Amino acid sequence: MVESGVPWAARYTYLSGGVNTGEGWATWTSEPGFYATDYARRTNAAGYVPIFSYYQLQQSRPKIGTTERERAYSNLADRATMRDYYRDFRLLMRSLADVGMAVVHVEPDLWGYIEQARPEASAVPVSVRSSGDPDVSGEPDNAAGFAQALLGLRDKYAPHVLLAVHASAWGAGPDPVVSTTAVDAARIARDTAHFLRSLERTDRRWDLVFHDVIDRDAALAAGKVAGRSWWDATDQTLPNFARWLVFVRTLSSSLERPIVVWQVPVGNQRFRSMDNSPGHFQDNRAEYFLAHADLLAASGVAAVLFGPGVDDATWYLDARHDGVTNPPAVSAFGCDRCNTEIATFADDDGGNLRLAVGAYYRSGGVALQPR
Repeated sequence: MVESGVPWAARYTYLSGGVNTGEGWATWTSEPGFYATDYARRTNAAGYVPIFSYYQLQQSRPKIGTTERERAYSNLADRATMRDYYRDFRLLMRSLADVGMAVVHVEPDLWGYIEQARPEASAVPVSVRSSGDPDVSGEPDNAAGFAQALLGLRDKYAPHVLLAVHASAWGAGPDPVVSTTAVDAARIARDTAHFLRSLERTDRRWDLVFHDVIDRDAALAAGKVAGRSWWDATDQTLPNFARWLVFVRTLSSSLERPIVVWQVPVGNQRFRSMDNSPGHFQDNRAEYFLAHADLLAASGVAAVLFGPGVDDATWYLDARHDGVTNPPAVSAFGCDRCNTEIATFADDDGGNLRLAVGAYYRSGGVALQPR
């Protein structure tokens, strides 16, 4: 990132592996927790905000069940697992206590699964007080208590760290991100906001709200989602950008907080590098977002974080180690061999992200709307 010369605002990494598997993030360095400390210090030194996507529950044991949702519910109810969970989260807070600015993005997807169980967080059982961890003994055994326990651990051990909850568009009903039929995006957003507010107290709220669109490039996801992975940039068919902007705008206004759009696919339909092979899959969101930053800002979006969510997705660097690539242009959604620009960078996206974001910053950017 530094060598690109682009004045990026932030960068993120996952903290994962599970809290009781012996393979979690705390074990990635010889000193438990130092991975987070070192990442935060190096990121701050480069002038970026360090962001950690804390994704631990899904990979923890016993994870009983055949679906992610079932495994999440089983882990949330397990007293021993949750005791280890609070211990692990406390270690993270202690590891970030003296590193300067840091954001912890707590459990993407999990809150959507909890919302699917009940629209009120206090009605969803979670082991908090019953876990036996002394730091969370004052919180009830439900999802609201779980959220308050994490916020309380932050307040006690690293009060300068910002905590972000995750808003999944699919948690409240039909997913406006991929559905090919009419969906009331504003209602889904209001219901999502209602659930997220049920996690909070008036004196203890999440600092930020993250939201994701899809975890891989549209060309990679094609045929693998219950709907359509591509968004129509002309807004003539569903799903499209206009409907998503309604969702985000309503979510932001309902919560009275800006939204951070996270893990946006890196692919583009600009460079010949994008031939829909592993690491070079096309998507149209990065190009649209950067060309319409004013629409995002007006809809309550404060930041966009680009990055791949799965193996084989497009990267913003040469993750495939295949150097500069310029195969023949290919046809994809709304693009009949329009990816004709010759790449001069080895980045798997042909250099689109570094070039487009660099141009965005040189233009002065877009002022954020007050919320």
